[in-house]
Amino acid sequence: MSHATNIILSLLFLFGISCSKKIESVFNSRKLKNTQLTNAIIKDTLVVDSQYIKDSDSLSLQYLGCGGFYIKYKSESVLIDPYFTYHPLLSVPFKKLTSNKNDIEYGLEDVFSSTKPSSILISHSHYDHLFDTPYIVNHYFKDIKIYGSTSTKNILSTVVDTSNVIDVSQKFASESNHLNADDQWIYVNDKMRILFIQSGHGPHFRLLFTFHFHKGQGHKIKGYTNPSLESKANKWKEGDTYSFLIDFIDKDPNTGHIIINERLFIQSSPSYPSLGYPPKEILDERKVDTAIIGGASFNYIKGEEYPYKIIKYLDAKTLVICHWEDFFRPYQEQPKRFVRLTNFKKLFYELQKEHQFYLLNIKGQYKIL
Repeated sequence: MSHATNIILSLLFLFGISCSKKIESVFNSRKLKNTQLTNAIIKDTLVVDSQYIKDSDSLSLQYLGCGGFYIKYKSESVLIDPYFTYHPLLSVPFKKLTSNKNDIEYGLEDVFSSTKPSSILISHSHYDHLFDTPYIVNHYFKDIKIYGSTSTKNILSTVVDTSNVIDVSQKFASESNHLNADDQWIYVNDKMRILFIQSGHGPHFRLLFTFHFHKGQGHKIKGYTNPSLESKANKWKEGDTYSFLIDFIDKDPNTGHIIINERLFIQSSPSYPSLGYPPKEILDERKVDTAIIGGASFNYIKGEEYPYKIIKYLDAKTLVICHWEDFFRPYQEQPKRFVRLTNFKKLFYELQKEHQFYLLNIKGQYKIL
């Protein structure tokens, strides 16, 4: 066994035995005890009322875990990075993984009883963002459209109908891109459009140096012809990483112009500024109503600018922190714990100085005030 392999396995062991923090212990810590932190509400669904929405309509956000969300506005809904299956941390590098029907159906229970999603959006193709999508598509939503990177399409090519997988790699925006935005929006239907924005993925953790796992372009997984079969986590390569804007829209019957009823921004993985930022001219036309920002591993971004810089840039009315829970523990376990080796005390301490923010729990109902 090589010296490098020994180092990596040793670090994995240290990572594996490190304790994930209880939610109460973080919010009741000495660092946060005397702050004005009263807005971190933990529940299964957040309903956001917007001044732009008439007739008491609202936007509903249900957190599914990791970077996953079920987002609904009126009769439209979308799934984002749906991942549910529990895999213990120390089994991930060494064992083959498979989707768990019970975890998936537990996570999608409220989705099944609500509006069928029109599409699935994939931010990148790491296993904790993409792994359960083949099972979900084949068993529950056969004709659903999947939008993602070339890597996403390659990995899914042997297990789903690729005519329903849209590669967005030739149609994305960037913060420095000042081309005509109308050429970059993907219109899912006449009620929803999506702008994929080139983003990045920060390191997974840092000790003496940073570790960033499963980088590179994903390809067809040999022998993976059925979503119930096993595959190794390292086959689910990251590929390109995207953040995205989602607009729920109508058209003015007189002029035909787009009316934006609600605008969301989602960046579920930490990224170096200014990767993943929406073009300024788009935000000048209409600000973000709700921003969803990933918390896991935020403290490994050099310069400590994430996520504070992008939150300030977006200036959204509602801020939600996702990818906060320890997904190496059983998916159905309650209460949840924070993901390991991420300093959420620091994150919440800094955020509460200037922002009202929300955490959403998976299923369980309780509050930290």
